[in-house]
Amino acid sequence: MTLRYNSQCVCETSWIPKGTAYCNFGDAFRVDGKCEKAIGYLNKGLAIAEKMGNQRIVGGMHGRLGSVFGRLGQYKRVIGHQTKCLSIARELGDRDMEVSACLSLGFSFQEGDQLSKAMDCYRKSISIARELGDGTLEGASLKHLGAICGRLGQHDKGNRTSSPASKSSKSSARGIERV
Repeated sequence: MTLRYNSQCVCETSWIPKGTAYCNFGDAFRVDGKCEKAIGYLNKGLAIAEKMGNQRIVGGMHGRLGSVFGRLGQYKRVIGHQTKCLSIARELGDRDMEVSACLSLGFSFQEGDQLSKAMDCYRKSISIARELGDGTLEGASLKHLGAICGRLGQHDKGNRTSSPASKSSKSSARGIERV
């Protein structure tokens, strides 16, 4: 149903809804596991957003593309897209976009065995998540940072990142395997 509706939007509407339709189409294919199709539609949406000069949408498209490449295990490409997303988020002062990009970058650096960079990203995402009061993202960041600290035998460093406020977020992060 979603795909039929969006294909109609792509054919019949103006540039802004077309870009949104491409984004939605890309998301639908991503969720369905059809990553190559998702990339095609997200790239079309990205081109439209860039043409229109809408940085918020451009940043979001880079974040979505990074997510798709993550599903494919292409972490260098994830890093490229999430770095662009992070830069745009900082330009716009969009803390929600920034925390998501930091968390995704951390995971990609972790997968690429760049543990120092991953730890920096997780610490930044923890700080922003606390600022935003987002216990779920804080918990996910703490979980990943703790895994790296454990791997490096630095259990005390992982514990120093914790705070009383994060105890509930740690429990909400249980079961999150990939971010």
